[in-house]
Formats: sequence, C-alpha cells, structure tokens
Amino acid sequence: MKEYLSEEELEDLEGEFSERYSDVLDNFEDSLIDFYKRNQYQSFIDLMKKVKEFCYAGGAGGIEYFKNMWEGDPRLSASVKSLSLQSEYPDGITAEDIRKEITFFIQGKRNVFAKEIYQQFQQFQHNQIQKCLSDLCKEKIIRKDYDSFGRLVYILL
Repeated sequence: MKEYLSEEELEDLEGEFSERYSDVLDNFEDSLIDFYKRNQYQSFIDLMKKVKEFCYAGGAGGIEYFKNMWEGDPRLSASVKSLSLQSEYPDGITAEDIRKEITFFIQGKRNVFAKEIYQQFQQFQHNQIQKCLSDLCKEKIIRKDYDSFGRLVYILL
C-alpha cells in the first residue's frame, strides 16, 4: 500500500472535493464574508473551525483544499486580534487607543514600514489608521520618512 500521495494525486483529489462540494464551500465563504464585514468575529472564528472540520472530514482532497484555500486566511488572525482588543477595551476602542497600539508596535524598532502597520492592525479601518498616523506625526511622536527604495516608513521619535 502506498504511504503518500503524489502532488498530482493530491491536486486531483482537491479538485474532486472542490467540485463535489462547491455549493457548500460557496455558502461557507459567503457567510464568512458576511460575519467579517459585520465585525462578528467570534462567529467568523467558529465558522472557520467548522469549515476546517468539514474539509478534513473529506479526506486527503478536503485537507489539501483547506490548506490551499483557507489555511492562513488573514481574516482569521485579524478576527482573533479584534476579539482580543474588544476584551481589552470593553467600552469600545478610541482613536487614542489605536494611537497607543501603533506607538507600542513601533517602539523598539529602528523603523517600521507603513505596510507592516496596516497588516498588524487589519482589524481597524484603513482610514482610522491613516488618521492616527497623521496625528502622531503632527504631534511629533513619530516621523514619516522613506527608505532608500522609496518605501514609506515610520520612526518613533
């Protein structure tokens, strides 16, 4: 008996799984999008666990499908971070709270790329982060600069 499947065999099984359960998988994705857009992070996390269980129950094809399509989904880590922040700030997060989070993130680093900040704080709206960065620069807490390749960086003053 063969101990492992070749890459081609896994691709075939993944394709079969995807085709067989396309309606179910589409419904999962639609629900995940809806939960995430509505900031229903616990529901998002719970459903993602169900998606994993469903896919893993489908055997090698389902496992491969989950690994390629769902594993490492950035919305999951953003949802976990958001829940953590919600428990840390039960009365709701303010612009001042976001500024503190950004300052703490930059602290101890030589410089931080703007992209890193936006990735770290995906749970906040882009314009909220942008406004907080602008305010921190105006208050001379951080400085906006560019590296030798022209990439935007922020430096704590």
